Amino acid sequence: MYTTLKRATAPLLSTIGQFWPDCASARLLVRRGRHTCLIDTSADAERPLTLRSRVIDDVAVGAVVSVASADALPEPLHALGPIVDVGPLTICPVPTGSGTNLALLLLSHRPQTSVTDAVLMLMRGVAQTLGVVLETLDSAEGQSAASLHDGLTHLPNRALFTARLTDEIGGALRSSARLGVLTIDLDGFSAINTQHGRTIGDRVLQKIAARLHHAVRRSDFLARLSDDEFGLIAPTLTEPFGGAHVAQRLLKVINQPLEVDGISLVPSASVGISITPLDGVDAQQLLLNSHTAMHRAKMRGANQFEYFTPQMNADAMERLEMESRLRLALDKHELLLHY
Repeated sequence: MYTTLKRATAPLLSTIGQFWPDCASARLLVRRGRHTCLIDTSADAERPLTLRSRVIDDVAVGAVVSVASADALPEPLHALGPIVDVGPLTICPVPTGSGTNLALLLLSHRPQTSVTDAVLMLMRGVAQTLGVVLETLDSAEGQSAASLHDGLTHLPNRALFTARLTDEIGGALRSSARLGVLTIDLDGFSAINTQHGRTIGDRVLQKIAARLHHAVRRSDFLARLSDDEFGLIAPTLTEPFGGAHVAQRLLKVINQPLEVDGISLVPSASVGISITPLDGVDAQQLLLNSHTAMHRAKMRGANQFEYFTPQMNADAMERLEMESRLRLALDKHELLLHY
C-alpha cells in the first residue's frame, strides 16, 4: 500500500516546498482501515504508527493526535476543521467529492513563520488534488478486489484461490508442513435449480457459503471455484489425517436443514482431499487431484469424502480410454446389438 501511495502523492507534496521556502516538510497522513501511513518525499519505508500506545517518534504526528483524538485518528478523517495550526504545523484535511476527508496534509514550517493566504490557497489546491488521487486509487483497488471475488457469495474466486494456493505451497515446502486442498461439491444441486429455479439456487449457495465461512479456521482460505463447487486451503495440518477432520466438519455443517422462501432443503456435499507434498507441489496439480478425489467420493453416495490416491488417476484414464473407444466404435458402426 505504501509504495503505491508514495508514488502517486509524493510529487504533489514536493510542490508546496517548491513554492514556499519556509516549508520544512510537507507530509500526508493516510488512514486506511487498520493501517496508517505517513508519506513524505524522503522516507524510503513505511513508518509504523501505533496511535493508541502513543509510540510515535514524529512531532507532527503527535500534534495531529493531540488535536484529533487521544486514542486514534478516525476513519474517515472528519474530526478536524478546515485548517488547524499547531505551533509550527499547519494541518489541512484532504477532502473527497462527497465532503468527507480521506487523509491529512501536514505542513511543517519554521517557528514564528506566518502562513500567508497564498500558501493556504496552495495547500487547499494540493489537498483537493490529493483527494482526487486517493479516490482514484480506492476505486482501482475496489475494481481489482471485485475481479478476484465471486459476485454472488463474495468469496474469493478461482483466480485468487489459485494464487493463494501457490503462495501457501511455497511456505509449506519451506517449513516442511502439510497443506491440504479440499474440493467441496454440492450433491444434486442441478436438481434444485431445475425444480425451484435459479433464484432459489442462488440463495442456497449464499447460505452454504456463509455456513462454510463460519466453519473454517482463521488460517484456512475458502473460495467459490465454480457454480456449486467450493475450494478450501487448509495449511499446517498437524497429522496425516487432519484433512479428514476438516472434511467431516464441513460436511456436517452443510448437511444441516435450511429453508429458503418457504422451501425446506437438506443439502449434502462430496469432498475430495489432496495433500502437499504427497499429491503434488503445484497448485493446478493439487486442485486437479482433489477434484478427482471429490468425484470418487460422489460415486460412493451423498455426504462422503475421499483422499486422493494415484490409482484414481489410473482408473480415470482407463474410463476415458474406454469411452473414447466406444465413441469411435459407434462412429464406425462397429457395435452390434444382440437380444
